Amino acid sequence: MELELVDRLEKSIQFIMDGIPFTVGDFVIGKSTNGRMFVNCFIPNLYLEHIDKTLIEKNLLKRKMDFIELMNKAKNFSGSFKSNEIDYYLLLDSGSASIQICGEVDGNYEVYI
Repeated sequence: MELELVDRLEKSIQFIMDGIPFTVGDFVIGKSTNGRMFVNCFIPNLYLEHIDKTLIEKNLLKRKMDFIELMNKAKNFSGSFKSNEIDYYLLLDSGSASIQICGEVDGNYEVYI
C-alpha cells in the first residue's frame, strides 16, 4: 500500500504544477493562489463539540509528519517541492462536505473554528 502511495505522489507532480489538485491516499495536494503548495488532511466525521484545540493541533501535526515521511520516500516529488513551502490544513470530513478547522500556513498555526 505504501509503495502505491509513493508512486501516486510521484505521478502528482505535473498535476500540481498545472494547478490541478491531486488525491494521494487521504491527502489532497494542490497549489494555492499564493503559489505555495497545500496539503489537505482529513479527520473522520467527529462532532464539532467533541473537538478541542489540543486534539486538532495533535491531529494536524501527526498528519503533517505522515505526509513528510511519504514525501521523503518519493524522491522526484521531494526534489520538486520543499517541505517548508507547503501549507497544511486539517479538515473535518462530515461525509457530504468538509470543514476546514485549522491550518499551518507559512509556518504559522491557526485555528479556524
